Amino acid sequence: MLPSYKSVLQPFPLLILGLGISLFWYWRRHPEQRKALRWPGLFYTLLLIDCLPLTAHMTAGTLERWFPRIYPRPENVTAIVVLGGGILPPASAGKPTRPHQHSLQRALRAAELYHEGPPCPVISSGGKPRPEDAGDCVAVAMAHVLRQAGIRDEDLIIEDVSRNTVENAIESARWLKAHGIDKNVLLVTSATHLPRSELMFRAQGIAVIPAGCEYIGDDMPPNLELLLPKTSAVVANHQAWYEFWGLIRLWLTGR
Repeated sequence: MLPSYKSVLQPFPLLILGLGISLFWYWRRHPEQRKALRWPGLFYTLLLIDCLPLTAHMTAGTLERWFPRIYPRPENVTAIVVLGGGILPPASAGKPTRPHQHSLQRALRAAELYHEGPPCPVISSGGKPRPEDAGDCVAVAMAHVLRQAGIRDEDLIIEDVSRNTVENAIESARWLKAHGIDKNVLLVTSATHLPRSELMFRAQGIAVIPAGCEYIGDDMPPNLELLLPKTSAVVANHQAWYEFWGLIRLWLTGR
C-alpha cells in the first residue's frame, strides 16, 4: 500500500526528502564537488535511516520482543511495581505537576492489571532527578492517576527516593523484602525499558513478571509508510538506542 498524500505532505517528511533531493541535484550538477560531498552524504544517509519507521521497527522491536504482552494478569501476583517515566513540571506556581506521557501510560497499565485480580500493593516508583526542581516527584504524579483509576489508598505505596532505574530497583526491592515479597511481582514500564529494568530487579533478588506498555510496533503498520520519514520514528529510535546503551553499560559496570 502506497503512503497517502497526507502522510507525504507533512513538514518533517518534506524537509528530509527535500534535503536528499537537493543533495542529489547538487551532486549531479557539480561533478567536481562529489568528493567533498561524501561526508554530507554519509551524514544525510545516517539521518534518513534514523528517521525511518522501518528502523524503529527493528531497533525498538528487538527490545519489545524480549517480553511480549501479558494477557490476562497472571495468577498469584504479590505486588505491582510501576516505574516512573518523567513529569511535566508545573507551568507556574500553584499549578499541578503532571505525569509525562510515558508515566501516564505506565500508570494506566498498572491500574488495568490491578483490577484484573485480587487487590495487592502497588508501588509507584520515582523521585526527582534534582531535588531543587519545582513540583511533585514522578511517583506522586503517577499516584494521582492511580487513585483516579480506582487503586485503594491502602494498597498504594509511594517510592519517591529513586532518581534512575537502578535506584528504582534498589528502593522498590527494599520495601518488597521488608514485607516478605520477593517473587511474582509485576513490573510495569515501557516495553523497550523492560529488558534493562528486569535485569536490575533480578540483581536485587526480586523475581519480577515483566508487564510492558507503549509497544511501538503497534503504531507501525506493515506498509510502505515504513519507508517514509516520521518524527515518531526519531523518538522511537532515540528510546531504543538509549536502552541499548543502557544494557551495554549494565553489562560493563553492573549499573
